Amino acid sequence: MGFGGTGSMSVVMKNNRNLLSNPKRKKFKRSFGGFSKEPQIQIGGPTASPQTLRAIREKLIREHKERMRLRFAIMSIIAVTLITILVHWMAN
Repeated sequence: MGFGGTGSMSVVMKNNRNLLSNPKRKKFKRSFGGFSKEPQIQIGGPTASPQTLRAIREKLIREHKERMRLRFAIMSIIAVTLITILVHWMAN
């Protein structure tokens, strides 16, 4: 029973601590959490009307249904082919 995984894990943790405490890498020291103390700037983007959003939603739903039908058809063809090959192989 080897403990190579836990040994390498401790080495990785030690190396990460050394990287964080390295003064040359100071800019990365506080970026681990992904939060900054500076306020975020909100940029106003274009707004869409409810009718446009509804049209986009319906289009996406329609495309998703088409993709699912295509996937079902392809999987059915593959399944039928495999079953046919299996039955033929078992018969011989």
